[in-house]
This record gives sequence, C-alpha cells and structure tokens, in this order.
Amino acid sequence: MVCSGLVAQRERSQLANKELAIRRFCALLREALSVQTPRRPTRPSVAAEESRLAEKRAHGALKRDRAQVRRLLHQERDDEIDG
Repeated sequence: MVCSGLVAQRERSQLANKELAIRRFCALLREALSVQTPRRPTRPSVAAEESRLAEKRAHGALKRDRAQVRRLLHQERDDEIDG
C-alpha cells in the first residue's frame, strides 16, 4: 500500500498545521482500528420469490413461443425448397 502522507497546510503556523495533521492521523487510526460488524445475509420474502419465479415462467413461455414460430418458418422454407 502506498501512503501519500498526511499534509496540513491550512494554517500559516507550522505548529497549528502539525496539530491538525496529528488530529487527522488519530481520526484515521481510529477509523482503521474500529471493528466492523459482519454483514448478515438476508433472504427474499416469499412474495418476492413467487413474483420472481412467475416472471421467469412468463419469460420462458415467451421464448418457447418464439421458438415455435421460428420452427414453422424454417419448415415452410424447407418445404418451398423441396417442393
């Protein structure tokens, strides 16, 4: 990890800038050392699950209908070529 360094140039006084940099560094350390709560996995509701499955069924039916149309078109084309 590359650290760009802590820079404080807000004040005209070097001492004030050093104190500001130290305060920022302490805040950064405090944040880095804090223990994060682990993520708790959630489950979708029953209604959401049913809705998702219904949508999948509808999409599958649409694709199945398209395939039937394509099959009929290819069959007609093959009949014209053969016939």
